[in-house]
Amino acid sequence: MYKVIWATKLNAEKTREEADRHWREIHAPLMSKVPGLERYVQNLWVEALDPSVPGPEQIHLHSEAWFTDEAAYLAAMGSPEWAAVAEDSPKCFDNSGLLGAVLEERVMFERGA
Repeated sequence: MYKVIWATKLNAEKTREEADRHWREIHAPLMSKVPGLERYVQNLWVEALDPSVPGPEQIHLHSEAWFTDEAAYLAAMGSPEWAAVAEDSPKCFDNSGLLGAVLEERVMFERGA
């Protein structure tokens, strides 16, 4: 699998609840239409574990997306469905500090699976 992650803040022109609702109820259904996207997870940052490291004040959320492979990801980025996601993005996110990366996930153990 080809895993990517994005981290950013919610749109400051909306309340946290409004922006989060938009992310869940409008943005996520748009993501579900992106071709080649196998899995999509939203993570809302709730509280910092340590005040000396970035927490919910600096980054409000991150999302994770899994594609079959890099080719599927690249094809998705050129799709009209992704264009709709990108157009919607500023309605719930402040993308001025958007972070994004390809991840190499290493599950070291998983109990109860």
